[in-house]
Amino acid sequence: MQKKVYKFDYSIFLTGVSLLVFVFGADAFLTDSISSGKIKFIAIMVSFFLIWGLIDSYRKVTIDQDIIEFRGVSGRKTLKWEEIKYLYENIPMRRIEMFDGNKKMLMFVDYQMENYDDLINKILSRVNLESGVNRVPRQYSINSKNSMTIDKNGFTYVMLDKDELTLINYWGKHVIKYNEISELKYGCEEFVRYGVKDQSVRIFITTKSGNKVKIYRRRNLPELYFIIKAATSNNICKQCGVINRSDSKFCGECGSSFTG
Repeated sequence: MQKKVYKFDYSIFLTGVSLLVFVFGADAFLTDSISSGKIKFIAIMVSFFLIWGLIDSYRKVTIDQDIIEFRGVSGRKTLKWEEIKYLYENIPMRRIEMFDGNKKMLMFVDYQMENYDDLINKILSRVNLESGVNRVPRQYSINSKNSMTIDKNGFTYVMLDKDELTLINYWGKHVIKYNEISELKYGCEEFVRYGVKDQSVRIFITTKSGNKVKIYRRRNLPELYFIIKAATSNNICKQCGVINRSDSKFCGECGSSFTG
């Protein structure tokens, strides 16, 4: 992997300053005057954005073959890739959080960095090369609240562990053991939004107790389906947690038998 440096995105606070000036400028134009109180408020807010920008300008993330380094006003922190055991992508807040084996947060990076999407892809690609990360729950996120259904069957977060599937939304949490899944389907469902018919690709799960849930989102849905399918086919190694998508009866990582 080629070393790459990601810096703070100055356009964020510059946009804030520009919007602030525009709003009060328009107000002054329409009213033909602007009070001293508003001028003071503008000065305070502009100063806030500038100070925020100055502080955050120290932020920098460096991606390299062996390490990921974060630099901020509080100092510099360097991690080896193998130290990252939990990876959580927080879609609503647009940030990715990294934890150690004890679930202690090591570092996070967010949308305030330049080329955020590219940075996240680099992190995901590099961490996925470490077999150790497969020994902990893999987490997925839906892009928006619109991906949920009113009947509580659409889920915001999907977390995969070696023995169970955890579905989380704003109404609560639902845990399904892989051996409780009686039917797993991947396909389209027709729905009506604002009077217009449309179709959405979804994962349909039915449990042995008769519960039915749907998972649908815009990112990595096919991959999520095949991982769940591998789990229901007993192709997730109970010893090391590696997901095996083949029909092999032995783990490709540690050689353990899936049937033993």
